[in-house]
Amino acid sequence: MEIPDKFRSRNLCNPTDMSKLRASDFILLDKMPTDEGDNPYCYAPTYLTLKGEKLIVDTGGSPAKPRDSDHAVHRVSTRDQRRLNHVLDVLRQWRPQS
Repeated sequence: MEIPDKFRSRNLCNPTDMSKLRASDFILLDKMPTDEGDNPYCYAPTYLTLKGEKLIVDTGGSPAKPRDSDHAVHRVSTRDQRRLNHVLDVLRQWRPQS
């Protein structure tokens, strides 16, 4: 699968984990360097899931840990949880206009 980019489409760094994709509330694509001349970067999916009071950030291999410098992981406050739930509700109801 290729992701549209400003100059040309780029590949995913790894295949999409379909079970994580279905279980996620939101997906981010992180731009990662590849050290390949013709293809200097790729996109790595990061799966976000809200479970109770926690936002689970899964980088594909495993959930991110609090000491992970690439992904900040913190407890989600009640206020932020309400905001996240609102954003997720809006995203679930969104339909492209034709």
